[in-house]
Amino acid sequence: MSRAPRSPCPSAVSLFVYGTLRDKEVRDAVAGKPIAPHRLMAAQAHGWRTVYFPGAHFPGLVPAKGHSAEGLIISNLSKSELDRLDLFEGADYVRTSMAVMGTDGPQMVEVYLPAIDIGDDAKEWSLSRWARLHRRAELAHYRATLFKDLDERTNR
Repeated sequence: MSRAPRSPCPSAVSLFVYGTLRDKEVRDAVAGKPIAPHRLMAAQAHGWRTVYFPGAHFPGLVPAKGHSAEGLIISNLSKSELDRLDLFEGADYVRTSMAVMGTDGPQMVEVYLPAIDIGDDAKEWSLSRWARLHRRAELAHYRATLFKDLDERTNR
């Protein structure tokens, strides 16, 4: 697993998540500890659409006029949480800044965008479909490999 390229960001980082990290069990395991509910806020990325990442069960965001991608803002991420997130997202994504609409108004946040071009015709991705079809198997795989790797790489 390689590290996702990162953009410069301030010490208290907020991150927009739109895919499997919206699942509490995945999010907490990747972060290395439970993320308190007060650090989470519903949000939308206007002008973006959540689609399947090519050849995978997880998503990517693509620009799409007239659409909005549903997600969550995770606030006040620590350096160790960001390090773990960067490892989790790997080389498939690039962390960058973007504006999203939170429940209390617009915010500039970090987001992981696909490192490859995903075509406009990519199939729509949904968390509920992923949970129904892939959650159990992917969590078992993550527990057996990825989460242990994250713990080893971040000395937890």
